[in-house]
Amino acid sequence: MNSQYIPPSPKIKVLMLPDFRQDNPYQSLLSQGLAQEQIQVEFWAYYLNFFPILRGVLKHKLGSVDIVHLHWLEFYIKASSKGAKFWACVKFLLDIILIRILGLKIVWTVHNQTAHDAQFPELEYWTRQILSRLVNGMIFHSYSSLKLVAKDYKFNHKKAIVIPHGHYRDVYGASLNSIESRQQLGLPLTGHIYMNIGYLKPYKRIEKLIDIWKNNHNYFANDSLVIVGKPVDKSYCLKLKELSKNIPGLFLIPEFVHPNNIPVFLSAADVIVFPFEKILTSGSLILAMSYNKPIIAPDLGGIAETLGVASQLLYDPQDEQDLLKTLQKSTVIDLQALSVLVKQECDALDWGLIAEETAEFYEFILNKF
Repeated sequence: MNSQYIPPSPKIKVLMLPDFRQDNPYQSLLSQGLAQEQIQVEFWAYYLNFFPILRGVLKHKLGSVDIVHLHWLEFYIKASSKGAKFWACVKFLLDIILIRILGLKIVWTVHNQTAHDAQFPELEYWTRQILSRLVNGMIFHSYSSLKLVAKDYKFNHKKAIVIPHGHYRDVYGASLNSIESRQQLGLPLTGHIYMNIGYLKPYKRIEKLIDIWKNNHNYFANDSLVIVGKPVDKSYCLKLKELSKNIPGLFLIPEFVHPNNIPVFLSAADVIVFPFEKILTSGSLILAMSYNKPIIAPDLGGIAETLGVASQLLYDPQDEQDLLKTLQKSTVIDLQALSVLVKQECDALDWGLIAEETAEFYEFILNKF
């Protein structure tokens, strides 16, 4: 007798938005893990005009969605003037209220306090404070982030949970030979390579890193600093090029890093440097951890908690000299031993466990409220 396998019906149906899978594998990895927990995830990319979230729910049929899971908000409240920004924020909150009136549950993963380059941060804070009271559940990637945001937003802590950000080990390919990677990129074969990799934006304080390298190169005479990534716009690109002129050992590569080249760049590096001005959760940091790289970064948001025992190269962002001191410290620390600790911490960022915790939180939200 022929029998055909019929997969089990999904326990919960989730509409996840905005759809950012093309630029970031985070949502794809999460949804793949959730599928193993019998959670059906659909995506909705539309975020223009009136009530885009409601449109998404209706497009997927009202009865087929149990939970709306929000991620990055900036797509819904983007505007070039303060008046337009306020109106965009009001429309977004009305959209959320309509979803709640329909009886759907809303979960919000809080990736940042405001958009990194927010023009009108006070309006973003206002919007997020109200949203934190409207949603049924909130996910944070660290207890430090939860504590920091709760202080500003003053929401009910019972609706919040901490679930880590998963690693990117299986996305871009395995680590490569360091020397061969350097040869392929035309980088020096000797000395340490410090690297800043990712989109080049002002909040990442790349100018500060360039300035420190320029004025203290005697400490790093045999080493190199590589800054690679796509600049946020042409004017910022020109600014970085001007700042980087004639600095020994500095390689500025202002271009998009193709996914196939991510293992090449990261394998060439000895230390990854992220001199953020502000941060809550960093996908770039998780990416560096996925390749077991020692990381220099400020002790902000959830960075220390994410790095755990591998946080020896964090610095005090309030101390203007501490980034330099930490760069100097990295020249004498056992980087290979630190790399082992990074791997150990990254092992805990397993998507299977993260999906399981997320599925349990969905069930809690559906049964509690």
